[in-house]
Amino acid sequence: GPTDNINFIFGFKDPLRPGTLYWCKGSNLDSAPDTNQQDVTDPGEALFGGDMAAGRGVLFSTKRAWVIMPNFFNALATVTGTQGSTWTLQETSITRGLYMEWCVAVEGGGKIFFRVSDGVHMSPAGGESQSITDEDLYTLFPHENQDGGTSVPTPIVRGGVTYYPPDDSQPQKQKFSIVGNYLYYNYIGLVIGTPCTLVYDIKAAGWILDLYTPAATIHANNVGQSVQGVLVGCSDGTVRQLASGGTEVATAVIQSSAIGGKGWQTLGDDIVVEYASASPITLTGFPADLGNGSYGPAAITIPASPGGAMTKTTLTCTMAKYKLLVWKFSSTNPFQLN
Repeated sequence: GPTDNINFIFGFKDPLRPGTLYWCKGSNLDSAPDTNQQDVTDPGEALFGGDMAAGRGVLFSTKRAWVIMPNFFNALATVTGTQGSTWTLQETSITRGLYMEWCVAVEGGGKIFFRVSDGVHMSPAGGESQSITDEDLYTLFPHENQDGGTSVPTPIVRGGVTYYPPDDSQPQKQKFSIVGNYLYYNYIGLVIGTPCTLVYDIKAAGWILDLYTPAATIHANNVGQSVQGVLVGCSDGTVRQLASGGTEVATAVIQSSAIGGKGWQTLGDDIVVEYASASPITLTGFPADLGNGSYGPAAITIPASPGGAMTKTTLTCTMAKYKLLVWKFSSTNPFQLN
């Protein structure tokens, strides 16, 4: 609960009183007197989700959100219950309701992350929220279009890696979890029908894609004494912990900005690369303007440089047609590119 030294749990979704918030006695999770309730909204605006972290409680309806704070003014504890409300509900500046029941999480610094119909929003401590998916992951979520309809979510291909949109017809399998500086978003991928995990780096303000074997369905913070880390619920029914000594295939990647000129460009000539690498490097060209008939050249293998020292080499590319082309250099070992 949102206090420093007393535990509370909250409840809502009463089918007869959908706008009412309930809570237990302080540090007595099995007891909830009739006085421990508060009508927050009218029945037409159901309470839908919430989360607590670092002394801050957040409550969402389908239209807006509140911050739950202890009432230090006129609440009085008695032997039969509490006279006056235990809590003060302060309406936030968030103007979007929660769209997926389990897709809300509060970061220790007060940032509130929640799912809306057309993406993921972040609110700084209850302030006006902004999308953190529109810039990079726009097409993964439905959006209203000029015809008055709604666009169909489509996968995004970035550097040869496919990001699949969440299947909103399976809301119970969508879940936010914050562990450390990362927001984990677990869901079932549309089209493929298998678990997917997107991870938002809160400090770097960027999304990455996590791939697990077996696939992850939920993340949680392991806060045991002297043992901390990230627990992962997996699609095979096991619970595992992320380990620094685990096995993974790490790939070093350098990706150029989109290169092009005026109008259509073609490629069918030699290019020169200056680099240093003890291992081969894969060079791939990806059109940044997919869907209009553009295509990139076939992948090229750049050989390891003699002795791993800086060298130049000339490569022959196959034909390509594009307006903007992105070059991606990738290797399973570190390399230097000039």
